[in-house]
Amino acid sequence: MIHAGRYYFEVAEACSGAKFVIAMVAFGVLVANLCFVSWKRCAVFLAVSIILPVIANDLRAFGLSGRRTSPR
Repeated sequence: MIHAGRYYFEVAEACSGAKFVIAMVAFGVLVANLCFVSWKRCAVFLAVSIILPVIANDLRAFGLSGRRTSPR
């Protein structure tokens, strides 16, 4: 269970987003290795490839993705 203020979330393995984050970080490592020579740019890209999927998963978990889940 995750407690976020007055909300409680039960995290199931199938929808936890861990697989998504791991896949995006692995893809980020591949792209950084192929596209950047400078270690500074590589480090910045890897940091973004870790932070951005976590933020995207948080938005999805809180239902702020812009998709409507129920009809009007």
